[in-house]
Amino acid sequence: MKNKTLNRGKLIEILGGNTPYFVLEGEGGSSLVFIERGGRLIGAFPKKESKNALWAHPQLEGILQTDEWNAGGDRLWLSPEQDFFYKNPQKFEDWFCPKALDPGNYKFIRFSTTAVTFQNIFDFSNMRTGDTYKDVCVTRTMNYLSNPYVSEPGLAKTLKKISYVGMRSIDEVLIKGNYGHLRINPWVITQVNPGPLENPGIVIVPIKGADVQPVHYFDRIPDERLTVCRDHVSFKIDGKAAYKLGIKPEDLDPKGEANIGYLMDIDETNQESLLLVRRSNSVPRSQAQCFDVPKRDPNGPKGSIQCYNSGPGLSLGEIELQLNPLKRKDQGYYQKAVSDLLIFQGPRKDIAEVAKIVLHASFIQ
Repeated sequence: MKNKTLNRGKLIEILGGNTPYFVLEGEGGSSLVFIERGGRLIGAFPKKESKNALWAHPQLEGILQTDEWNAGGDRLWLSPEQDFFYKNPQKFEDWFCPKALDPGNYKFIRFSTTAVTFQNIFDFSNMRTGDTYKDVCVTRTMNYLSNPYVSEPGLAKTLKKISYVGMRSIDEVLIKGNYGHLRINPWVITQVNPGPLENPGIVIVPIKGADVQPVHYFDRIPDERLTVCRDHVSFKIDGKAAYKLGIKPEDLDPKGEANIGYLMDIDETNQESLLLVRRSNSVPRSQAQCFDVPKRDPNGPKGSIQCYNSGPGLSLGEIELQLNPLKRKDQGYYQKAVSDLLIFQGPRKDIAEVAKIVLHASFIQ
């Protein structure tokens, strides 16, 4: 299904009458559009006249009029996927999305000129253990984030030619009660467009060395889709075949934040490009903190940074962060995790230069 990327005006026209929405205006004509349904960022616009930098469902209006989950944009789920999204978790069969989680019953609870907060309170069942967690509370505070690289040495001239929009997400999950050793990671997922057919988008994940072993979550990823370099792994997003990649927490660049980037051309001429970066200091740094097991090998290593390429039905990609696990607090379990979404738009050459610095990658075409 071909995705028709929307400008801000058309997106808001669709949202009006279908779901409450809120717009944060930023620098240089940039903006972020949030919807109450599903508690998500649905639109990101680096400049006033730009198209949506995020994937949104091609039939968005119809989706908003049903209880289907996949509107698009940037969302928060809970993992492991095996525990919560399969009716037969032992065999990874009968996948479904728990409606209480997404679209859920999110409500806007706070607004300002720079931030918006949603909250969803729901019961949630673990299909593997049989436990049902009562009154789970998910609170998402989404802040407009100014460009953190304006003072970066070597980027001053380049950034003058580039548009930007950014968000800081503060995600809190609270589960009351006693369920023993609870194994849950909050999970942020950003949906992206594949880009032009002849030049698909590329996911870039900084790593600590060329000897890393990527995790193949579904079928083994063909070599033409996956490249391991000395300081990053790249993965092709073309929306033509379902594959999922994981990067082990032990293989992440230990020097700073965990990062995953996505580089794509906006038009057929390859003159204008987008760079989306998800980053966080709240990402597991060991297998013991990361619970999302691969379908291909449930006993094998797990990835704390992940990315997904869909089949041709919806034709999309996803960049994903598993966040630090819930820990015991008072009479329950709690986690508060912070992650950023940075989006840059401009000439391909300049966007590649930004990607090298932001993602600490030595070579990006």
